[in-house]
Amino acid sequence: MINFNCRCILLLIFCLFFFIPAKTFAQENTGSGVWLGLDLKYKFSKKIDLNFCPQWRSVLSPPQFGSLLLEAGLDYSVAKNLTASAFYRYDIKPDAVQHRVYLDLSGQHKFNKKISAELRLRIQRQFGLNKIPDNYLRPKLSIKYKLSKKISPFISGELFYHLYYKGNEFDNFRFQAGINWDLKHNLSLKTYYLLDSEFNVYASGRQHIAGITLGKEW
Repeated sequence: MINFNCRCILLLIFCLFFFIPAKTFAQENTGSGVWLGLDLKYKFSKKIDLNFCPQWRSVLSPPQFGSLLLEAGLDYSVAKNLTASAFYRYDIKPDAVQHRVYLDLSGQHKFNKKISAELRLRIQRQFGLNKIPDNYLRPKLSIKYKLSKKISPFISGELFYHLYYKGNEFDNFRFQAGINWDLKHNLSLKTYYLLDSEFNVYASGRQHIAGITLGKEW
């Protein structure tokens, strides 16, 4: 089991996510959208899971197509409660196509039978035709509460650290709250609200997202 040493470190990271400077939320543009996705997982071996995760994103104000994401990758169990992942994303937008590759390292810790936390570090590179590639480090902390055998509410906070040729800085924050529902036949459902808030960028914006993801494991 991973020893976070434990509560103090998680509390510190939690404060970093949820008590960031007020200017983060001094937004110029506000919008809303809906994200609908699938999370399909095949257990290839005891240590390797294969994943396919398409997602449709739409904008509500004004109503329009946002993007279609086609994402595939694998999870590798490095040790108990430690997972490494590698993914590729094909992102179809109204005016462009983008590609993304990223690597994750995730550690999980159970405080007791009901409360658990996951700390994930992601490094990603996004690129497209005639565009300067964007590189990010994305730390994310998630806390889950097992309300019953089938219902698990959760919250998470994620920061985006832009590795930029003009200077590195944080420029995005995401807060998410929702519920994971365990269904029959290895099906699951995730319903959530997500606040996506930009800062330290020109014409920053805030998006309020409602999302649903249907999961299936084999």
